[in-house]
Amino acid sequence: TLLRKAGLQPGEDIMIGLLVDNPASVQMLNEILQERINYISIDLNRLARYSLAVKKNDEVNVMHPAVIKQIKMIVDAAGKQGIKTGVCNFNASIDVIEQFVKLGIDNITANNDDLDLVRKSVAKVEKRLLLNVARDSFKKNVTDYKSL
Repeated sequence: TLLRKAGLQPGEDIMIGLLVDNPASVQMLNEILQERINYISIDLNRLARYSLAVKKNDEVNVMHPAVIKQIKMIVDAAGKQGIKTGVCNFNASIDVIEQFVKLGIDNITANNDDLDLVRKSVAKVEKRLLLNVARDSFKKNVTDYKSL
């Protein structure tokens, strides 16, 4: 409402983003998406910590099924409205990055030290996914050809 009072249209005149870092934001996502936003960033460490009730200095499992389910909910809801999603604030590893790519995350924010790992991991996973699509398409075409 402040932007509208200033004569600006959120999501049109100015880019608006949403930081999701707690389960309440995930539960209210459909209502939040009624506002015009352009992107969603998921603070993975905080979302996992608050979802799993983990103390601040304790290790948190960002790959816990409850956390992954919430990320999937965010990606699906945002995707239906053409809104890009990204993740930030996590310890980069090949397994975590692979999961993000498979879930459909559009953007991964990483520390400078992790950039090379993130780039290589995303490229590797995307190549594997494309190869699987090509193989499935080839198998379907061969099957269709044999049935002629």
